[in-house]
Amino acid sequence: MKSLWTILITTLSVLTLVNPFQKNKENQKQNNEGIIVHYRGDYPNPHIHYWDIEPSGLYTPTGWPGEKLIKDANDWYTKEFIGVTSIKLIFNNGGQPQTSDLSRTTGEWWYLGQGSGGKWYAQDPDTIEETSSEEAQKINLHVKSTLDVPKILYYDSLPAGTKINLPTNMFSETNNWYRYGFHKISSIKVKITFGTTETKEYYLTNGEWYLKDGILTSFKPNETSSGKSDFREETIYFLLTARFYDGDQNNNVHCWDDRQAQNPDTDPAWRGD
Repeated sequence: MKSLWTILITTLSVLTLVNPFQKNKENQKQNNEGIIVHYRGDYPNPHIHYWDIEPSGLYTPTGWPGEKLIKDANDWYTKEFIGVTSIKLIFNNGGQPQTSDLSRTTGEWWYLGQGSGGKWYAQDPDTIEETSSEEAQKINLHVKSTLDVPKILYYDSLPAGTKINLPTNMFSETNNWYRYGFHKISSIKVKITFGTTETKEYYLTNGEWYLKDGILTSFKPNETSSGKSDFREETIYFLLTARFYDGDQNNNVHCWDDRQAQNPDTDPAWRGD
């Protein structure tokens, strides 16, 4: 019986020694979580340029324009920095356009980019329910161009702050349409450049806008294909029937109404053809 108790006590003591080790391991893992950044925006070829990494020596600062980001789910692009506690970075489209200098500390972060600007989120913004007012504050401009990639210059937004100093390329859609979008603003002024020709100023408010042949509309213009037209858009002509043309007066028919009304021979009740 004495030997049995000794074994039990020894076993219990071993179990208690395991807990501090597990706790230290969890603390170590927590301290080495590092930084994870996600990017989603208007750059079709997103890169990340980073420097001033702490602790130093874990990662080598990149040369411009940095590393190409790896595409993740839901159009996000992701870069992980294991063990890093702070870092400075720039998102760019393989050069230009680019964001301003950004910085992050330990944690996981999501950046919604818009031209040279954007906004950081501490959680996936796709999981955040937007209010009806935020949902309404979106502007998308679609431009038709069969020759050049159109460039857009934008300024005078409401709220203020969304602007660029030099025109930037719009992003290709299908059938020679190009798009540029804005979030969290209710209005903005834009000019479009085709080659060396700049358009007049356009004032955009919330919603979808389409610019084709110099005409701005809030609906997508009809596309015609290979010379064929939509019969629903054709002008309809009505032809007068033969009964209104008195071709043969010999077979005209008069009736008693004509006599009562005193109609002349030139105005019979029934005309022949």
